[in-house]
Amino acid sequence: MDLFQEQDFISHAGIPMTWKIEMDALTDAEWAACAKMVMEYQNRPFYKAVGIPRGGVKFADALNKYASGDPKDEVMVVDDVYTTGTSFPRIYCRELSYVDNATRVSLVCVCSQTK
Repeated sequence: MDLFQEQDFISHAGIPMTWKIEMDALTDAEWAACAKMVMEYQNRPFYKAVGIPRGGVKFADALNKYASGDPKDEVMVVDDVYTTGTSFPRIYCRELSYVDNATRVSLVCVCSQTK
């Protein structure tokens, strides 16, 4: 499976695209490398990482190695490819609904795919 694909498809946000970044092509070791890269720049502690389905789930799994586990820290919401951000508010609200002490939620993504 190729990471970069030239094809017509409809994005998760409903946007017609002529190319795709296929993050399912990444191995677990590559997700771990992406998480390590983020952690070299991300210096705030975070309670846990939560992935926006589907692609963000593997990224969150890799980032949770670095999570503090302290519910007073922010929740890190992650996605593989950011297009319009339509999935973010739904996940944001869900996470704040059961993490009572979370005051902030941050968003991290691997790639940005915008027009």
